[in-house]
Amino acid sequence: MDDKKKQKTVYSVHDRGGGRPYWMRVGHGWEQKDGSIKVRLDAVPSTFELHIRDYQPAPQANGHTQEPSS
Repeated sequence: MDDKKKQKTVYSVHDRGGGRPYWMRVGHGWEQKDGSIKVRLDAVPSTFELHIRDYQPAPQANGHTQEPSS
């Protein structure tokens, strides 16, 4: 399995009241060989509900994507 497919992004979702929810990135995760997910938090979420999604590079203003640095 490709390492990029194994990488995850961890979000804390906040309700902004009346509008769309705000998805704040709070960390990263990696799928392990046994199927479990190892998580490293870069910030302490203000809610105790986390959403773990497959990693996708964020688009930049020029239309290109930037790969995360190690």
